Amino acid sequence: MTILPPKNELAKRPKKTGQHAAPGFIEADCLYTQSEVQARLKLGDAAIRSARKNGLKVGKIGSRNYILGKDLLDHFEASSK
Repeated sequence: MTILPPKNELAKRPKKTGQHAAPGFIEADCLYTQSEVQARLKLGDAAIRSARKNGLKVGKIGSRNYILGKDLLDHFEASSK
């Protein structure tokens, strides 16, 4: 059995932002790793490769690929037109 705090306690908790936000949400002012974007949006490698070929900006630092939230949101907005 799971015990939850009273509803008024849940309402007082601050909303999570950045990497601590719920999966599925992308914030424009955050930087995400490619694997984090894939996990949040439930995308596979092929979907990311396709997005990169279609103009998604991805920066590489060391061996990791990073995507700015704004670039990701702009890419989805442009591709939906």
